[in-house]
Amino acid sequence: MKRFVLALPITAALVGTVNTPTLARTQESRPELMKRASVLSDAKDWAASEKLYTQAIALDPKETNAWLNRGYVRGNQKNYAGAIADVSSGLVALALSPTPNTRLQAIGFANRASYWLRKDDARRALVDAIIACKADETFPSAWLNRADAQYALGNLEQANICLERVRSNKGSATRDFTAEGAQQNALKNKPLDVAAYTTASFDAAYKAQNDGKDAEALAGYGSILEKSPMVRNAWGNRGNIHFNANRFEDALADYAMAISLSGLDNDPADQSRNLTNRANVYTRQGRLAEAVNDLELAVKTKPDYALAVERLKTTREKLAAMPSETLPPLERAAQYLAQAEKGGLFNSAQPRAAAKKILDELITAEPKNASALVLRGRLENLGMIGVVKEAMVFFERALAADPNNPDALYEHSLALTSSFTATDTDRAQALKELKQAVARGRTDAKARVKLADALSGARDFGGAGEQLDLVVKAEPQNEDYLRKRAVLRQQQKDWGKAIADWSQVVALKPTAANYSSRGDAYVDNRQYPEAIADFDQAIVLAPKNADFLVGRARAKRLKGDKSGALADYTKAHEQDETLPAVAANLSDADKADAARHDFKRLMSKLADSSKRVTESSIALLKARRAQKKAEDRLQRLLVGDKRTDTQILAEFDDDAKSNVLDEEDYLDHARVLVRQEKYAEAITDCTKAVTLKADYSDAYNFRGVLYETIKDYEKAFVDYDKAVSIRPKNGSYLRNRGDMHYQLKRFDAAWSDYDRAVTDDPKEATNYFKRGNASFQRSKFDDAIADYTKALELKPDMKAAADNREVAKRRKAAGG
Repeated sequence: MKRFVLALPITAALVGTVNTPTLARTQESRPELMKRASVLSDAKDWAASEKLYTQAIALDPKETNAWLNRGYVRGNQKNYAGAIADVSSGLVALALSPTPNTRLQAIGFANRASYWLRKDDARRALVDAIIACKADETFPSAWLNRADAQYALGNLEQANICLERVRSNKGSATRDFTAEGAQQNALKNKPLDVAAYTTASFDAAYKAQNDGKDAEALAGYGSILEKSPMVRNAWGNRGNIHFNANRFEDALADYAMAISLSGLDNDPADQSRNLTNRANVYTRQGRLAEAVNDLELAVKTKPDYALAVERLKTTREKLAAMPSETLPPLERAAQYLAQAEKGGLFNSAQPRAAAKKILDELITAEPKNASALVLRGRLENLGMIGVVKEAMVFFERALAADPNNPDALYEHSLALTSSFTATDTDRAQALKELKQAVARGRTDAKARVKLADALSGARDFGGAGEQLDLVVKAEPQNEDYLRKRAVLRQQQKDWGKAIADWSQVVALKPTAANYSSRGDAYVDNRQYPEAIADFDQAIVLAPKNADFLVGRARAKRLKGDKSGALADYTKAHEQDETLPAVAANLSDADKADAARHDFKRLMSKLADSSKRVTESSIALLKARRAQKKAEDRLQRLLVGDKRTDTQILAEFDDDAKSNVLDEEDYLDHARVLVRQEKYAEAITDCTKAVTLKADYSDAYNFRGVLYETIKDYEKAFVDYDKAVSIRPKNGSYLRNRGDMHYQLKRFDAAWSDYDRAVTDDPKEATNYFKRGNASFQRSKFDDAIADYTKALELKPDMKAAADNREVAKRRKAAGG
């Protein structure tokens, strides 16, 4: 059966004049792009035309004609899903336009109906065709698509009535509708049965949804829509189920119907809610411009819908941070990569995918583009520990393409030494490449610090010091750089300068560890009273750390205070039996001093337990593996976890065969699974971890994050609650639990958790911001304003706090 496709393109005159953004001279304006795209479309050069319409949309995402015309172009390429998405966005842009245009609205809905028909979805097509007819009853194409939809559903009588409306509006109604064809269609697509729909069936589906019985709810809503596709809440609720299950395309299709029917029924509250829900899908997909348009329409439709107002602000901020489409591809890819690196585990999928697409296209066109190859290698390694083999391939290709490229030299040098298996030859080559990278322009702090580390490893302390001096000069308040230089100066036995650096570190961050480190430098410089004062402060901050007692004991002993030293050595041994006891005459005090920094101290308990293990080969194997694991973990604490995901998975499999898996193994394994987006399996691993260790708060918290990721907020709350019960003063756990209270609209409980987080960390702006949001939801506008103000004092560039404060002030002035 021949079905109607509207003969676009649509001219700009249909929607009035739209202001054109100011552009660089080398960039085509939107009208120029639209004009060229139209010419290409007329010539049926669909691919080239689509590209230009895409550029026009990037310049102005509210350009209705660009969306609708790109939809038309995509439809002609049989990309019906893309065409439907574009028409949906075009209809939103049209609704945001200050100039109503019912004919253009009818065109949009009629075209979308035609695309639904091509996807064999006659029910959605019928909904859109009905709305098109309502928008403009004189539009023949709307009636023709409505006739096609009715016929596809086996309703010959209604199809012929619609054909008569086509003819009465002077349209072409050449269709070969037959009774036999209608009967065949009825067998394929069950006919409508509006009379069979009852509110009881909807209530049953809704109850199943609230009870978490998603399969039952989906079946119920599907049955309703099969009988009567005009039940908008069935579309919207089913869309919510799809969204929570990460079936985003299904969710978008259902929300599209719910939004359209809400507008047809003139229900602003429902339409605003569905627009906000669809914006959530767009945000998860990284389609931020479309999310902003939906949220703007949601606010325009219902200005007092607080959730839409809040989401609009945050989504605009995200959109503003996105790389501009007018940037050169390499620069745009670099910005996407930077976003992905900052995004963390759960927030990097969209920028990562965008960067990969740009870089793959660049490398295909320019196989020897060293800069693109370097970025592609970094992208391959994103989220990995160490450097994966695939990344190394790109770095080697970059060096082959341009042996003098500083970024290629830098990344390749890091890759050479990223593994514990690195040889002396690898380290020597890496040092050579780092020197070349810095000499050729990689003079940022990160590169200089890496060079300093390599020089220090090669015992070139002078060269390392020169690099660190330059870094500290550029960033004199950076405690990490100061700490590195302090340690280097201690290696050089330049105690005075080391003390000066440690003093700056202590001033910037007065922690127990930093006081202890300066105390050691004072001891080495024979300034014992100053050393004792620093260890005193460290012990006040961390009274259960026996190492600090040993440090103070050493200072007292060298100062001549033998009784004071003995008291500290004795107390340290009582707190931590892995520290040796010291004789009354202090003759063996050096052993305690050495044990304080002994890498193998932690292994002593494992060695003792190993002696009690039976000498059977299997038991001995398990004990040795457990000890090796403990040694490896201690090493990772000192130098960081440099294992690749492949290595972690291999170790997990080996340990599973040896039956020596523990709770930390399961949590490490879960983190790898999350990077592979295997959330259900990761949740299972976290469950095994907490089974092995009932008070493993990190595993509960991580499982809560996973449940939150898959939108199972109740289970996420239970896990966050458990983590808080184990460590009630952990601000991160409290914030997470507060977020779940907030998500579940338990605003009093959310406020309480955020309040405790403020108490735990009163210098964290986010704590005040979130407590302010909870106060706002409780209509405590004065409290909300105060918290937003405090957040801005701590973080003046926190735009969301400033925006929310203004909203709170307006709500307060309006009487709530």
